[in-house]
Amino acid sequence: MSYLIFFIIAAVLLLGLVLLIWRFWFDYANVGPEISAFERDVAELNDAQANRISDDQLTRPLDADSSWQIMVRRGSGRAAAIVVVAADATEAPRRYS
Repeated sequence: MSYLIFFIIAAVLLLGLVLLIWRFWFDYANVGPEISAFERDVAELNDAQANRISDDQLTRPLDADSSWQIMVRRGSGRAAAIVVVAADATEAPRRYS
C-alpha cells in the first residue's frame, strides 16, 4: 500500500513539474506583434546591408573581366524571365527565355 501512495505522489510531482516547465516555456516563446514587427524590420535591414557594395570594392576599380563575371552572375537569376526583344519596328517581337 505504501508503494501505491509513493507512486501517486511521485506521479503528481512529475506532472506538476512538466506543467511548470511547459508554462514557463510558453511564456518565454510567446512573441508579441511588436517584437515580431521589430524582427521583420531588422531582417529587412540585414538584407539591405547584404546587398551593399563594400568600401574595399568602392576604392579598388574592377577590371573588365571581373565586371563581366559580376554582370553574368547577377543576370543569371533573371534568365528565367521572358524578355521581348524587337530588332526594329517592322519585325515581330521575339521571345527569349
